[in-house]
Amino acid sequence: MDGRQHRKSTGTRAWSVAEEKAIELQNQLDRGSHIIVRRESETPTITQAIETFLSGKTSEGLSPRRIDKLRFQLGCFQRFMDERSRFFPTEIRTEDVIDYRATWDAWKSGTTRQKAQQNLRGFLRSCCKSNLPDLLSALKTIRLSKTDKDRLKPQPFTEQELKHLLAQVPKTFLEPRVREMTV
Repeated sequence: MDGRQHRKSTGTRAWSVAEEKAIELQNQLDRGSHIIVRRESETPTITQAIETFLSGKTSEGLSPRRIDKLRFQLGCFQRFMDERSRFFPTEIRTEDVIDYRATWDAWKSGTTRQKAQQNLRGFLRSCCKSNLPDLLSALKTIRLSKTDKDRLKPQPFTEQELKHLLAQVPKTFLEPRVREMTV
């Protein structure tokens, strides 16, 4: 097909039946009919690569909450790539990661977008060897907005909040610890 040989199972163990099916397939090719050839490859799919990546992160001792975030973010990436009919890591293009990142505008926090990009970069490093430099260079730095920066600034307790916290100490801790905390 298109000058390349492909293997296709005939679904039988009988040699004569297999030869008949081979002749039938060859006739279809000669007529110009399209035959769907399943890609048999040792290359894992994006879904398999995500599962391998998550298994590795789990074995590193990441918290279940962090694993769930990774699963959500990479699941979104996998669905995005499925919609574009790209099923293997080698098929991921720079336009795909740029367009995928553009879908994050709905996420309110710039920090969330930065962490998602960090997670996506880690995943791409684990499975995309041939096109990795191009993909990583497409994921430019995400800049935080003024609102994000203000939200991330340390915010000291007010006098009223401190009084409320200190009032909770005797209710929460045993007597020897209360004196240490209120002095």
